[in-house]
Amino acid sequence: GSIEDPRLFMIEDKCYLTVACRLFPMGNLWWDNSLVRMVPEWAHNEDNPYGKSAKDNPTVTVLYEVDLEALVSKNYEKAFYYLTHLSNPDFGQNRDIVFLPERQMIDGKLQYVMMERPVEPFRNPFLTAEKPSMVFSAAETFYEFAKPENKKVLIAEPQFEWEMDRIGASAPPLKIDDKHWLVCYHGKQNDE
Repeated sequence: GSIEDPRLFMIEDKCYLTVACRLFPMGNLWWDNSLVRMVPEWAHNEDNPYGKSAKDNPTVTVLYEVDLEALVSKNYEKAFYYLTHLSNPDFGQNRDIVFLPERQMIDGKLQYVMMERPVEPFRNPFLTAEKPSMVFSAAETFYEFAKPENKKVLIAEPQFEWEMDRIGASAPPLKIDDKHWLVCYHGKQNDE
């Protein structure tokens, strides 16, 4: 497969790594920008064992817990522990996932808060945006984020010419005070 866009971050004294990846490589992007050019024939069947992750080859984001002591001592086999998918391939590609560095009290429960950028937000039943936009969701455990029932809330859509193609988070938000967070983001304008 292919691995892109790694982001290392801390939440309450634990270190995590998000990685955008797909099951199969795309091949040379300059040919036709196809996600499925390198997908083997068996994956094109609807009943393949990996579902849309194999058939459509979307970018999904996965989460690793990182043991910093093992990483520093170059014990890479113990440094990274796969936890779960953070995005659902049934809703298409998803990238630019970052977390608030501390859990938040939401609906009376202490929850992780994730910001993400679905490429086709309109495929998710909770969203109506047409272009890749920034979305928040919350969950008590990391394992709940990829579930179809995990509610997504649109927080920003492309508005300016320099971001008309898409916007997404650049780094985890920085806490300013108890009510304010600084969100750094990037945008891309259309190639036309």
